[in-house]
Amino acid sequence: MLIDKLREYSKEDVYPFHMPGHKRINYGMPDAIGIDITEIDGFDDLHNARGIIEGEQERLAEVYDSKQSYILVNGSSCGNIAAIFDACKVNEKIIVGRNCHKSVYYGCILRRLQVVYTMPEVSHQGIVTGTKIEEIARVIEENPDARAIVVTSPTYEGYVEPLEEIVRLAHDNKMKVIVDAAHGAHLGFDKYFPENPVKSGADYVIMSMHKTMPAMTQTAVIHVNTWDRKIDTYLRMFQTSSPSYVLMASISQGMNYLEENPDLFENYGNLLRDFYEKTKGLKIFDILQDKNRDPSKIVIICKGGLSGKDLEEILREDYRIQVEMSSFNYVIAMTSPMDTPEGLDRLAQALEDMDLTYGDIENDYDTIAFEDVFTSDKKLEIYEPLDSERELINIFKSGENRISAGMVSLYPPGIPICVQGERITAEQINLIKEALEAGLTVTGLEEKTLVEVVI
Repeated sequence: MLIDKLREYSKEDVYPFHMPGHKRINYGMPDAIGIDITEIDGFDDLHNARGIIEGEQERLAEVYDSKQSYILVNGSSCGNIAAIFDACKVNEKIIVGRNCHKSVYYGCILRRLQVVYTMPEVSHQGIVTGTKIEEIARVIEENPDARAIVVTSPTYEGYVEPLEEIVRLAHDNKMKVIVDAAHGAHLGFDKYFPENPVKSGADYVIMSMHKTMPAMTQTAVIHVNTWDRKIDTYLRMFQTSSPSYVLMASISQGMNYLEENPDLFENYGNLLRDFYEKTKGLKIFDILQDKNRDPSKIVIICKGGLSGKDLEEILREDYRIQVEMSSFNYVIAMTSPMDTPEGLDRLAQALEDMDLTYGDIENDYDTIAFEDVFTSDKKLEIYEPLDSERELINIFKSGENRISAGMVSLYPPGIPICVQGERITAEQINLIKEALEAGLTVTGLEEKTLVEVVI
């Protein structure tokens, strides 16, 4: 049973370099059952906040410097969708980063929007390193009728976009800016980290509190820098009508914890500085350190004979460390202000040990050209395949040049390889094949080979 497995796991000495950001450390939360209530008198209503919940949202707006903030209990996904609905009307055009999370695509489908893409830069490891401002300017200039642009910053691997420049370009062209900052709720609290994305002036900034802050899974917040009250309606539509007071309380207590520990982020930054210093001499691993990147995402690239999946399994089985994800030849260790010196020391020591143990293995692991994967050969609008005749085919035998009727993604982080309405390319098929052979999780396929296409 799930509850038994969770209880057993909670007793194991496995250090969590993954979300949620509370890292299974009780930061002052009481027993969940004891505070699990419904909208009874005196406790306000998330969907008509006029009391204590309204006060919590005002506190979030003050902390993050937004005009208005709304608590989300359905994760950043519902915030992305609500922002898209608020920014665009049916059949209007929207500019979307090709590396956006699948929830952005779902929002565009539901709103029946015309989607045009900005194409990000991608490293040979498959890491999205950002989008050139020239690319964003080009797409905006070529699509002056677009109503909004969606940008992911920071990315799953921690890269941040030049948000102030993007906002200026978009606003000069009367477009709204939606920033999916699901991985950025911790930004701006210390100068070691990139700036708080809300300060860019974007119209909507969506943050997952549970990813990088002390808060429970599924908690998020949307910051709105406009006074359009329609967003209230869309949030009611896309969130549960029975919002969890336990989840809302976990955000509240997270904010309390920050107030009670004013040195939390300074200490957090120092821990990360120490880790990067300790690991800078490794031979078979590169610890990613770029200027335009959030250092809280520890990206460990394998230069030796290990794959990312190998590294994840060795860390878990031999060192009792669970990372957030593994890809072809790198892993992500997610940190938060709740990480401990012991945890980061354990990871550093494990990498040092492995550097000696596996240093003689030859690297025969090859990767494919990721820059050829993220393309847009749109044949139908993103929502049209839902109303089209479809069939299941073997993607490896007859998928090339067919029009995808669904999304195929590497998960995490959930960035689509194939998008509905677009032609499936040989490069995308090769990537999916390589991912399955490497033991990575691919969503959107049935029985690992079948994909839905338009007839």
